[in-house]
Amino acid sequence: MLFEREIQGSFEKNATEYLGRDFEKHRNYLLKAVFGRNSSMIPEHDLDEILSVYTSNPDKCVDNLYRLLKPVIEKTMGVIHSRGLSLKARYENDSLILRDNGGEKIEVQSERSHSKFYTVNLKALECTCPYYEKVKFAGMLCKHIFFANEMLGDKYRNSRQDMPEVRDDPAESSEILAVKSTSSHFRYGHQRLTKRPRRGNSLIPSGITYILEGKGPEVVIYALESGESLLLVGESGVGKSKMIQYLAQETNT
Repeated sequence: MLFEREIQGSFEKNATEYLGRDFEKHRNYLLKAVFGRNSSMIPEHDLDEILSVYTSNPDKCVDNLYRLLKPVIEKTMGVIHSRGLSLKARYENDSLILRDNGGEKIEVQSERSHSKFYTVNLKALECTCPYYEKVKFAGMLCKHIFFANEMLGDKYRNSRQDMPEVRDDPAESSEILAVKSTSSHFRYGHQRLTKRPRRGNSLIPSGITYILEGKGPEVVIYALESGESLLLVGESGVGKSKMIQYLAQETNT
């Protein structure tokens, strides 16, 4: 699924916020307004069982909620992605207007009212269209975002531009960022790594103790999660291998 990491992150953020505000309203909104006819794919008994632990363990609840709803989200985003490709075809046939206004803001002409334009922010993955306003609560995107990404993604969504900023010498920093581990992710600072299921693999390190410090590990975690190449450089014994072993241990990798 395109933008899977961003969709999951947005889903977890919004679910935590809105379930905390009005639990029953957000549950019903997800089922009726966001997923609509696809809500039949969601076993309500399983949904209610997952939601029942929200008060006592909100992180576990949100993680399991995303896992339950992921097939519906993937199906919905597959349809929306196809619609975005249809917009691209219309644009290439000169029947749709796209304006790149710079500053990450892109205007996409409405199919129904040619005098109306929706503004897409590719960096933030946001759009001003009504559909996005409805589905953003589940972390999902609209066809205009997919279309804009097809046309200008290389310009505005260069993955290296999203890499966390790091000091010239992060090893000198005494800043220790928060480490948080859930059933599905290992988090450090603003970055996270997906955990694999435990399978008793003897190659996975164990018994590793390591303190992540400064912004440097955020860059490593970002590169591992996004599949970017990364070269760790440093004197022997500073902890390069041990940090990787520790991350492998924490994510069952």
